[in-house]
Amino acid sequence: MSMTLDLLKQKRIERLHKGNYNNKKVESEIKIELLDKLSEYLFDNDRVMIEVNPRCVSEFINVLSDSGLQIYEYEQVDSNKFVFKNRELVF
Repeated sequence: MSMTLDLLKQKRIERLHKGNYNNKKVESEIKIELLDKLSEYLFDNDRVMIEVNPRCVSEFINVLSDSGLQIYEYEQVDSNKFVFKNRELVF
């Protein structure tokens, strides 16, 4: 009986680790695409609105806390819409 419980526990732990890996992979892909889009669109525009797939909003918000995105200001205007602009540099 305890062997079955150990096996179930091990499978649960493996699922959790796989889920964490998948989340990190999604966050990495989101970050790469977001940085590309922001650098492209904010080159000619003052502001840009990004609409995020509703299934990926939590991963997107996790990406926003990354230090590489601190050069941008953003505002969440809807549950899955964000407006970005370049952060003004103060000397």
